[in-house]
Amino acid sequence: MTIKFYENYLFLEMGLYDPISFTQENYLDVSNFFLNATQLQFDCYCVECKQELTFKFESRVNNKNWVPGQLPEIQKTMLNSHKIPIVLVFKCQRHQSHIYTFSFRITGDKITKVG
Repeated sequence: MTIKFYENYLFLEMGLYDPISFTQENYLDVSNFFLNATQLQFDCYCVECKQELTFKFESRVNNKNWVPGQLPEIQKTMLNSHKIPIVLVFKCQRHQSHIYTFSFRITGDKITKVG
């Protein structure tokens, strides 16, 4: 499967352990999404508030230092070297103590949601 690259798919629709591929043409978008973007947000049901709310990006764990502007081969190698999952943390905008986390493993030109 090729990447369906938008937040709702990656966070809310993509199944666990169902890898999606990225290509030479879109790996920079994938890199920016996982390693640089801080404006991510999505709407979903908050199990604690019991209603549909917005969750906004709070933090990222386990991402390697990725420097934009490197040679394309180096950038792609850095992206593919995340055997320890990248964890993205999102907070409910109604109650900051309500948190959703998503874990993604990125290796072999594939993104796999592992948690």
